[in-house]
Amino acid sequence: MKKFTFRLNKILDLRKWREKTQQQKFAQAQVEKQVAAREHDEAVEAANNHIRESRSKTNKSFSVSDALLNHHYQEKLTRETIDRKKDLETAEEELENERATLVKRSRDRQVLEKLHERRLDEFTREFNRVEQAELDDDAGRRHYTNGNNEK
Repeated sequence: MKKFTFRLNKILDLRKWREKTQQQKFAQAQVEKQVAAREHDEAVEAANNHIRESRSKTNKSFSVSDALLNHHYQEKLTRETIDRKKDLETAEEELENERATLVKRSRDRQVLEKLHERRLDEFTREFNRVEQAELDDDAGRRHYTNGNNEK
């Protein structure tokens, strides 16, 4: 009996490769989300620090130009915080898309692997059946020839 071959092995290999590359994309998206989260946190912290500093300065006297400059800087920090928040949301969406694609690729691979296992089981059962039939046939011939020699 010939050895087991799975006709769809090339497709299975391709699906494994696709899943592996998707895992890499997913890992990269996780890193990008972490970077975006850190940048957002830093922007929020900078804005909060500036607010605290501004409040401590209001107790002291300062000019209108200083107040205007302080206000413009606070607006810049606020815009920066909003931009980093948008970047974070984009990174989270991208991460979720990559996760969904990874799940799909994983399922595609698992379907073929289950088919491979099923075909291998069928092959093994058929192989064992044929082998058992040959052993039974050999045992029967030995019994028949031994029985004829004794008479």
